[in-house]
Amino acid sequence: MPTFPPLPDWVQLEHQVAHLLQKQEEHGWYFDERAAYELESALRGELEEATEILRRKYGFVAGTVFTLSEITGHKGMYKDAQLQNLNNLTPPHETT
Repeated sequence: MPTFPPLPDWVQLEHQVAHLLQKQEEHGWYFDERAAYELESALRGELEEATEILRRKYGFVAGTVFTLSEITGHKGMYKDAQLQNLNNLTPPHETT
């Protein structure tokens, strides 16, 4: 009985990939939760470090501009005066 010639490398690779995909379909995708938590922790540390540097350099950022509609009891606060709030530099994940 004659034998078939050996399969080319690309066909063997395609068969291996098909086998892996079939296993993933049956059992789900492997996800390394521990590595994900370690990555998240490292990235959070870098974010906190960068945020602290920015807070030291730029403690406040410009907030909303508003116009007084009436005279208030505070010195220097007159009707139609434009004022601007200053907000603490806070990363988006810390706002509520």
